[in-house]
Amino acid sequence: MTTKEQTAMFDVIVIGAGFAGLTAARDQHDAGRSVLVLEARDRIGGRTHYDYLDGLDQKVEYGGTWVVPKYQHHVAREVERYGLEYTTSPAGENFAWHFNGATTVGGFPIPMDEIPQLEQAVSRIVEASRRIQWGVPFEEQGLEDLDIPFSQWLQDNEIEGTTLEFFKSYGAGLCFGTYPENISALHVISWVTGCGNSAWNVFNGPTIKLAKGTASLYDAMAKDLDIRLSSPVTHIEQGSDSVTVTVAGGQSFAARAAVVAVPLNTWANIEFSPALCEGKQQFTAERLAGRDVKIWVHTRNAPRHFASLGWDAPLEWLSTEFEREEGSIMVGFGINEELIDPTDPGSVARAVKTVVPEADVVNSWSEDWNGSPYSLGTWTAFRPGQITRLAADSRRTEGRLVFANADVAVEFSGWIDGAIESGTRAATPLAEILG
Repeated sequence: MTTKEQTAMFDVIVIGAGFAGLTAARDQHDAGRSVLVLEARDRIGGRTHYDYLDGLDQKVEYGGTWVVPKYQHHVAREVERYGLEYTTSPAGENFAWHFNGATTVGGFPIPMDEIPQLEQAVSRIVEASRRIQWGVPFEEQGLEDLDIPFSQWLQDNEIEGTTLEFFKSYGAGLCFGTYPENISALHVISWVTGCGNSAWNVFNGPTIKLAKGTASLYDAMAKDLDIRLSSPVTHIEQGSDSVTVTVAGGQSFAARAAVVAVPLNTWANIEFSPALCEGKQQFTAERLAGRDVKIWVHTRNAPRHFASLGWDAPLEWLSTEFEREEGSIMVGFGINEELIDPTDPGSVARAVKTVVPEADVVNSWSEDWNGSPYSLGTWTAFRPGQITRLAADSRRTEGRLVFANADVAVEFSGWIDGAIESGTRAATPLAEILG
């Protein structure tokens, strides 16, 4: 990977060095085209970031982590291409659940007398998932009746009690980093479709990860690419036969085509000339809904291989990822920034003790994805109505600009697989533009 300046006309400029941008850039480079990648951050990887915890010789995933290679064929293809290996997060041995305002330990989170309610809820979400044809844009399938708030879908299907809180917690909070009223039921249900029409596969699937971290894949993809770091793009201007891309500080680069591979929420920070289509502008104004807080905590005195799930608590999820002599390294997710402030050690400690009161929090770490101008949120979470109203416009090529990121993927939007899918799909419109 190089970062040298270029002054010549490139065939393609790729804006953003996440998985979508790196896939598109690598494929164009391999096709013999001249490619420049402009990345705003001082690192590559986009919304994935594998690095050490400050003060501890332990690498972790600060952003995107898990893959489901059995169903996510795009990421599986790349892992095989570079000869990488998988590992799994440790299975839980000690469990806690926070539902109905109370924490319980061990057992199953759903009371036995509610199991018929759980069975009915799972049956109905699987039934709805079978309406979705995988690989075909959802907005082309007449699924407007599912593009409603997930909370409404739960209500319409008479899901109540602890089962309701369970679906809110996992189906909206953990999977999409937002409240059920803010996420489209179509988006939630589509993950069940993608995982073989199995709700269990969605619940149990996100345990597989890359053995040497996401960096092992994004570094491999970036090899031999011309990448300029710390180069946030401020302006993209299209001419009749070229695109001019300007970065902060005023330097400009020219190419015959460009791939915009930064998160959808950040498009509003770039001045496009001519302006983007109305649909894209509307999408960036509404923004995607995901605003999860992911924290890493070093604890002592926690039960070994602990795992918890809950609702209306600071953390929807908390589980052990690494057991070390000096204690447990745990990962947690929370959607309510009023209940969990990752910059406040006291707030983190209170959040952890909600589900594991005996634990002592030694240290904590987090990356501010919501506050970063280069992400403005976490992974993809479509608001109700956005898929059927705006998804087609979000991925539509405009002149010499092609759009690729996990937010505009046709299949697993929000996943590493979706980012790679959209980067791969960029080759077709680029071939039409470049001839």
